[in-house]
Amino acid sequence: MSPGSLKDWPLEEQIPLFSLLGDTRESIGVSLTESLLMTPTKTISGIWFATEESFESCQLCPREECPARRAPYDKDLYEKKYYKKTSE
Repeated sequence: MSPGSLKDWPLEEQIPLFSLLGDTRESIGVSLTESLLMTPTKTISGIWFATEESFESCQLCPREECPARRAPYDKDLYEKKYYKKTSE
């Protein structure tokens, strides 16, 4: 999962993610620009985690013309798996 890939994790979350990693320019040669993109170009940040199910954040993203799409959009997936309804 990457900041900016989903509405629930906006690109602005690059800032706290990078602060956890320390001096990324020195350690791995990656820096965050003022517009919250990374250099070098095509660098990706995010969190990888183990799961027993296959998952790509693309499954939750409705952007139809995404050149990097790795899985089809599932409009009901969030409701089925991640949304917890509360009693009113």
